Amino acid sequence: DIQAIFNGDEHVYKLLCFSFDMEKLRNAKEEITHHPKLSQTSSGKHIIEILPAGSGKGRALTELASLYGIEKQDIYAIGDSPNDFSMFEAAGNRIAMGNAIDELKEKSTYITKSNDENGVAYFINRLLDNGQ
Repeated sequence: DIQAIFNGDEHVYKLLCFSFDMEKLRNAKEEITHHPKLSQTSSGKHIIEILPAGSGKGRALTELASLYGIEKQDIYAIGDSPNDFSMFEAAGNRIAMGNAIDELKEKSTYITKSNDENGVAYFINRLLDNGQ
């Protein structure tokens, strides 16, 4: 019973829900949208990630940058899925994988190769070669 988890005393960092039933996923997303203590994202078409409100990759990146005194323009974030939107908001340099969803590509400052083509390594090597 998922309500028992939400109402219990145990600290839950993340719930990952997976289903091929798109109607169930839509209904779950709708219900979570109205829960004041929760936020949601996704790392794939059939996945919902349920997190505490205000958490996520973007918040983690912002807090790490603050801790180490890194300015936004010096932050590079690489992603491919909806769960990377908050991270892109926190970064001055937003790199979308070649296989990323279109909405993430639209928010990117650079599009690298796909994950099947070692896009992260490709971008890092390109960055190092340019001496940035």
